[in-house]
Amino acid sequence: MMDRYGSMMGWGWMWIFWALIVIGAVLLGIVLINLLRGRGSRPEADSNRHDSAASTMTARQILEQRYARGEIDTAEYRERLENLNEGP
Repeated sequence: MMDRYGSMMGWGWMWIFWALIVIGAVLLGIVLINLLRGRGSRPEADSNRHDSAASTMTARQILEQRYARGEIDTAEYRERLENLNEGP
């Protein structure tokens, strides 16, 4: 049935349009919140943060973290710990 607005098929596209607008607004809000919290997608900022945190840690703390993450096994951990204890 035709009326002064044309066919009713246009209404289906209107719903899709508004759904895309809402989805875009939600995504924009998420991005803005992450940027304001400092979780932006800047890899150089993350690497700088990690480097500055590592520079304030002692060698023993770094060794313990590497052992806890499973980067080194028990034998290597004990050997390196002995070397640290023998240090100057």
